[in-house]
Amino acid sequence: MLKKIISLLILSLLLTHPTHAQQQNCTALGNEGYTLEQQAKYPEALQKDEAALACTRQNHDRKGEGTTLNNIGWVYQKQAKYEQAIPYFEQAIAIMESRRGTLERDDFKTSFIGQYMSAYRGMISVLVAQNEPLEAFHYVQRAKSRTFLEQLHGQPLSVARVSAT
Repeated sequence: MLKKIISLLILSLLLTHPTHAQQQNCTALGNEGYTLEQQAKYPEALQKDEAALACTRQNHDRKGEGTTLNNIGWVYQKQAKYEQAIPYFEQAIAIMESRRGTLERDDFKTSFIGQYMSAYRGMISVLVAQNEPLEAFHYVQRAKSRTFLEQLHGQPLSVARVSAT
């Protein structure tokens, strides 16, 4: 009975956690999409990015999903398809915000924040291009707040009380 439980547990882990090869495939698709985007081959870039997005979602890779959503947003932004870019940037930002505070090491935090600041920059640039300065300002403030909170996470915070003299 115990052997059966262990084998079912191992099988469930194999099914729910992507293998290294699967993650490499998702990353390769995303890298191809990024390269095509840099060459201004936007329809081809979107095809690769959509395939990478499906791959990351299938493998439950939230970090990869966020990166890919951000990349798709930028492909639309570069084509001035702002309405299409917005939902991708929103989803990328939502993933970043949901993962806030889950990273332990400072070097991972710095890399993570830098990567997802791109989604904030994309959203801000789209909103400015659409002449929505107040909404753009909201995202500027939100990006600053997220960076600040990430740097505070896990550190003691002391607030001195100042008395009027």
